[in-house]
Amino acid sequence: MANDSTKVGSGDAVVAQGRSRRLQKLIALMFWALAVLCFWFCIERSGLSSSELLYRATVFFRSGAAGIVVFLLIFWFQPIVFFPSALMGVAAGQLYGPVYGTLYTILGAAGASAVAYVAGRFLRAGLVGQRGSAWAGKHVARLRQRTFESVLVLHLVYIPFDLINYTSGFLRLPWRPFMLGSVIGCVPSAASFVLLGASVEVSSTGQKWGLSPELIGCSALVLVVSLVLSRRLRRRLQGCHTAARYGTDPSSED
Repeated sequence: MANDSTKVGSGDAVVAQGRSRRLQKLIALMFWALAVLCFWFCIERSGLSSSELLYRATVFFRSGAAGIVVFLLIFWFQPIVFFPSALMGVAAGQLYGPVYGTLYTILGAAGASAVAYVAGRFLRAGLVGQRGSAWAGKHVARLRQRTFESVLVLHLVYIPFDLINYTSGFLRLPWRPFMLGSVIGCVPSAASFVLLGASVEVSSTGQKWGLSPELIGCSALVLVVSLVLSRRLRRRLQGCHTAARYGTDPSSED
């Protein structure tokens, strides 16, 4: 009888998971359909070409506080519609330059981390009755014990930003170390993508453009440094896991 109830609970969890995924895809599809319709409507209503409309949008985002606030709001809620965070960083570099673009990208990434984390916890709400394997439970326990280091390393190796945040919320990782690891860990990737966007030099009319080899080189350098740092941190983290398992001192391995 107990086995039957367990099977029923697992079946309900699978059904709930399927419904959550379908709902998420439906929301994203509806958003993109609405965005395309709005873009088409604006072009038809204004009589402008798509390039002219894009140029005016660029002018608005650069116009002042209002443009920055709208950009940050878009950045914060983009995880809901699965818009790549990397493209937001590239756009920030093109709109605001290397310094302010990096600052706004870090602020936007922090907000997006919180939104995706909450969304991940919301998706888990329909899967309360689902049980995982002992192997998975052991690794989740390790993640919860070292949330800051784990999230930091994942960001430094350029794992998709929203995937980390959704998964962290789904696994119910502790909030404070998650946010701290996300904000610090996103700095190298934010700088890298912003520099890449800033390397595209566009004329004031939007008709001519070129590339800055110096900024592209800086972007690549940040990427290499981030990967090297993540490798060292990952080794340190593995040493801590080994020490916890066998009762040794990880500092003695250095």
